[in-house]
Amino acid sequence: MKTLQNIFTICILGIALAATAQTTHKDVVAVYHKSIDDDGKTLHIAIEGIKNKSQPIKFERTYDIKGMSKMQRDSIIKHVTDSLGVK
Repeated sequence: MKTLQNIFTICILGIALAATAQTTHKDVVAVYHKSIDDDGKTLHIAIEGIKNKSQPIKFERTYDIKGMSKMQRDSIIKHVTDSLGVK
C-alpha cells in the first residue's frame, strides 16, 4: 500500500512539473504596425506594438544592404524580429 502511494505521489509530481514547464512565461507581443522595405540598397524595418500588454515597442531602423545577399538580408530581418519577439 505504501508503494502504491509513493508511485501515485511521483506521478502527480511529474504531471505538475510538466504542466509548470508548459506554462513557462513567454513574451506576448501585439503588433500594430510592421513594415519591411527592401529596395536593394537599403533595408528599412519599422515595428510598433505592445509587449506583455504594457511595454511599448517602437523600432525603426534603416540598414545599408548594398552588396548583401538575400540570405544576409533575411538574417537581419530575422535577428530584429526575434529580438523583439515578433513573428
